[in-house]
Amino acid sequence: MVRGIYTAAMGMLIDQEKLNSISNNLANVESVGYKKDVPVFKTYLMKGVYAMNKKGMAHPLWKVGKLEHAIIVDRVYFSMKQGDMVETDEKFDFAIDGEGFFTVMGKDGEILYTRAGNFKLDNDGYLRTNEGLKVLDDEGNPILWREDYTVDEEGWVHDGEGKRIFRFGIVGFDDPKGLEKVGYSLFRETERSGKPEKISKGRMKILRGYLESSNVQVFKEMISMINALRHFEISQRVIVTEDQLLDRAVNSVGGMRG
Repeated sequence: MVRGIYTAAMGMLIDQEKLNSISNNLANVESVGYKKDVPVFKTYLMKGVYAMNKKGMAHPLWKVGKLEHAIIVDRVYFSMKQGDMVETDEKFDFAIDGEGFFTVMGKDGEILYTRAGNFKLDNDGYLRTNEGLKVLDDEGNPILWREDYTVDEEGWVHDGEGKRIFRFGIVGFDDPKGLEKVGYSLFRETERSGKPEKISKGRMKILRGYLESSNVQVFKEMISMINALRHFEISQRVIVTEDQLLDRAVNSVGGMRG
């Protein structure tokens, strides 16, 4: 019975983590380039289960299997499913249709990556993200923008005469899900994600005047939230029932001894 209380309590903790992730996803449904959080759980405190053989405890036991004592949050990864392309007609809005990330420079000089292409110009003419970070070209240089620049689908920037000037710093990773999320729309590389590599032709195209919306589907998130809440309530009832049974067992044993 004590084990039942513990198991139900762990279930409630898992539901709470699910609700936290769902709430964060719903709060960012309008965030450009946002990738929804997906919590992953695992069992822990695995314990071997043994049984006596026919000759009794004096002889070795034979193994029946394993028993999981509880589950915990393994990690929270993010879905890399592409969001919808939304036309804005803004000249500094860019969307990556396909694989890849824009390369930007963090405030401390760290190189970060994003799918959010809602850029703006600062007072010095540099292209910056909505968070104020400088957008980089494929050579790692901040992009200084001119009014006559145009952009083709491969990410190349041309001057008014059609001459190639530079290319957006668009890179991909062997395992994009291995990236580490920084804030809501930024990512940094990790050992698991691998090093950034330039995207080959045909794997993506740049859309100017478009933005990639969040990949959160409100309807599905609401269903998940309702399911988590119901499971949380059921786990609460289990704890109450287990507590009542434990109380009855203790009192009954005490009464019999008396």
